[in-house]
Parts: sequence; structure tokens; C-alpha cells
Amino acid sequence: MSFTVRVPGNTIRAADITEIQDALSGTSGAGQVISLTALSDSSNYALNVRNLDSTNSLGLRVQDSSSANLLATGLAGCTLSKTTILSRGAITTDLKVLDATATWGAGGVTFTGVKLNVTDTTSAAGSLLLDLQVGGTAKFSVRKDGAVLAATVGPVLTQQHTLPAVASDTFVLLAATQTLTAKTLTSPTINSASLSTPNVTNILYVNDSANGEMTTGITIHQGAATNEIVSLKATMTHGVTDVTETDTFGVLQQFTSSVGGLDVVGIQTSAARPGVSVTGISTAAANTTKTIAGRGLVEILALNASGTAITNTTADGNLLAVRTYRGSAYVTVAIIDEDGDLWIDAGGGDGNSVITGTAVSGYNTFDEFEDAALIRALDVGRNGHGLVRTEFDDFLQYNREDIERLKLAHFDEDGQTFVNLTGLSRLHSGAIWQMYRRLTTALERLGQLEDRLTLLAGGAG
Repeated sequence: MSFTVRVPGNTIRAADITEIQDALSGTSGAGQVISLTALSDSSNYALNVRNLDSTNSLGLRVQDSSSANLLATGLAGCTLSKTTILSRGAITTDLKVLDATATWGAGGVTFTGVKLNVTDTTSAAGSLLLDLQVGGTAKFSVRKDGAVLAATVGPVLTQQHTLPAVASDTFVLLAATQTLTAKTLTSPTINSASLSTPNVTNILYVNDSANGEMTTGITIHQGAATNEIVSLKATMTHGVTDVTETDTFGVLQQFTSSVGGLDVVGIQTSAARPGVSVTGISTAAANTTKTIAGRGLVEILALNASGTAITNTTADGNLLAVRTYRGSAYVTVAIIDEDGDLWIDAGGGDGNSVITGTAVSGYNTFDEFEDAALIRALDVGRNGHGLVRTEFDDFLQYNREDIERLKLAHFDEDGQTFVNLTGLSRLHSGAIWQMYRRLTTALERLGQLEDRLTLLAGGAG
């Protein structure tokens, strides 16, 4: 239905006035189509609604058949009560689908540019507060739990943001309350992050953009920095702040600036736990080969390189060194070299370390003891498989307490024995020397007896 059209000169009837009244008053079934068109007018609007009441100004209301508001305007702004569809159609110039501006002019006010408040009575876990798509494919989304989901090739974080966490389905930025402060990243990227399959399946670059040796993983380029490249933290306080921050339990860092090498640092506060532990687990039986082809559940591979390839290790080159801080200096206490020889710091001739010159406990010889008897006392104390006791064992002058006091072994209550191999080696050396001296003395005396016998035999002749 539309208004009755009257041309100039025609008489206006009462019914014509009624049409206008019914349309404007909202009489049921008497609505009319109103088409307002402003032609060639750059100053006036086709429809202008204004309420001069500054306190109770309701401007415009559009309702559906059930009298529910579709659009309402007033002092608080414009309220849209149903789905709002903005369709720009095909465009060939930069015409925005949505272009909003505001000027914030009060420093003490916390402003909000865009706000969506959802009452989540019940919904799927993947429900989205925001979903930006290109060609029907999600490119940037905000999940209802606050996770920011991105399917982006190229930088997705800028400086002063936190390294993103990976949740159960995609690339997720940590919420503001979880953000670590002052952790600067330079142009990190997520390549081919998937919004539909679990986990980010490609490469995360930090301060880098390519790694031909990596298919899936994390590439970090430290640049000229020489401190920590990876820091692992926990709720702890170890206090060793000369090494790292007090809540850091693990660190990866370059061993020497511009030279390289990986320094792995672990810190803990319990005497019953290691600072660093390496565990090797195999579901297959452990290798038992005792040749140069033997393998282990845990292996340390020490290699030399020449150019781009691995080369033969330097003859007598040190493969593994065990070092500590002793006598106010870092010192080496054990070495395994290329020949498989084991070298142990045995101290100087004065009982001091040959490296630091300071007194070192544990570098004892056992010349004041019967070394062979100590060795036998150790075997008897262990009561190991295959031990054959003799009558001499009943007269041993040493026992387990003597062995432990000399730090040659420790006997557990459960029957296990830990043997000090370096101490045992010194004990063996001492026993050999004592036996040599006794044998030499016996040979000298035997020679003297032979000489006397020779003299006696000559006199008798």
C-alpha cells in the first residue's frame, strides 16, 4: 500500500488526510511506504530527525512485527538489536566496509574503542568473539577464552611482546595477566600456523627468517648478544644471582662470545638432586657389545671438524673433562682422551694440587699400612661372588671401618658397595711397591746366604 497521489489542482479529500494520520500514528494495517530522496542537495539530509530535549531525547525507532526494536537512537547513541549486515559489494577503490573514528581527550579516563559483551550461558569451547576471514578462510580470530588465533606468514609480534604459547589447537598469545614483561623479540614469525589442526606445525623464528636445516621447530638468532638465549623459570629462589636470576632453574647460552659453544646451566636447591640430569630411555634391550662398535643408552660424542665435515680427532686430544671450582680457581679433575685413557688429578708431591698449589684432601698413599692386607680386607668386606676364603683371612688386621675411614669404599646397609677406584689404584700401586721392596730385600738376603754358603763350601774343601 502507498499514499494516494494527488496532482496539483486536485481536491484533497478527508481520506487523504486519514492516510497520513494513520501512517504517522502507527494504525495497524494502515502503514505507508515513505521514500525520501534529496536531489542535488549537499547541505540537507533526505531525512533529519531531531529532538530538542537535551535530557530525554529519543530520536528514531524502527521495530519489527512483534514490536521488538531493530534500531533505536537516543542520547546514549544508536542501539542495533538484531544482526547487522554490512555489505559493501564489489569495489575497485579503497572504500572501507567499516570506518570509525574517535578523539580521546581526557588523560584520567580509560577509554574503550570497541566493546562486545557476551553472556556465555553455554557455548562450544571454540566459540569466537571475533572472526576475520579472507575468501571464507579464517585469518585472525579471538576465541571466547581470550586466545588470539592467527594463520599468518610473516611477523605477528613486534617488540615488547611475549613469545607466544601454543595451546591445544593453534598459535595462541598469552593473556595480559600472564605476559612476561621486558622480553623483547624482533620480528618473530609463525609460518603456516594452522587453525584447524593441533599445534603449530612449522617454524617459529626469533630474530631470523630462514633455516634450511629445520622443518618444524624454533630458530633463535641471538645476534651480537652474549647472555642467555633460553631461560627457564619456576617458582623458586636459589640466590645464585652472579650466574642468573634467582628464579631461573635452567639456561642455554653461548659458551664464548663470537666463538660459539653451548653452555647448559641448571640450578637447584636440594642436596638430593642434580643441577643437570641427562636421561636416556630405550624400549629395546641395551647394547652389550664391548668393542669400538658398542653403543650406550646415553652417549657423549666428542668430535673435531675440518671445513664443512667431521674429521679425525687430534691424537691424544681430550674428549671429556670434568672440572670444578677449587682453591678459588676453575680446575680440571679428570680427563678421558682420544686413546680412551683416563687421567685423574692426583695432586702434587707435597700433598697439594699441582694446578692450584693448595692442599687437597684425598690424595693419600698408604705406605704406613699393609696395602695387600687392605686390598684383601676390601674384598672380604664386599663378600662378592666368587670370593674364596682362606685361613689367612682370620688374621686380617683391617675391617670395613678401616676401609671407609681411608675412603677406599663405602658399604651400604643393603649390601651394596661403592669403591673408590682412584684410591684403589693408589692402593694397588702401594701394594706392588711394598711387595717389590720385600722381594728385593729377600733377594739381597738370599744372595748373602748364597755367598756364605759358597765360603763355607770352599773352606770345607
